[in-house]
Amino acid sequence: MNIRQAQYLIAVYEEGSISGAAKRLYITQPALSQTIQMVEKDIGARIFCRGTSPISLTPAGEKYIAAAHKLIALESGLYREIEEIRQETSGRWAFPPSAPCPSCRGCCRFFSSSTLRWSWR
Repeated sequence: MNIRQAQYLIAVYEEGSISGAAKRLYITQPALSQTIQMVEKDIGARIFCRGTSPISLTPAGEKYIAAAHKLIALESGLYREIEEIRQETSGRWAFPPSAPCPSCRGCCRFFSSSTLRWSWR
């Protein structure tokens, strides 16, 4: 499954018809039908019950659509995190290692501003 396939099949599910989804996606109905057939061939199961109006999901289709939603959410989250990095609104403070003191193994060492550094991890 790729993002485009996920978006296309979610649109069919949400619109309740292939023709409605094709209009929403600004693609031809045959192109959308071909994508559906390719996905169904790849997974080895039908996704939609085409004999119902509105179109409904098979049990395999329910699993596929749930996974498609997760994939799109994952991609959206990734883009959001990358944008945060680009805007420098998130990151992680890293401290240089300190020499351990005899009593507390360095946990009470004082850091001056010159020992702090910013790093992306």
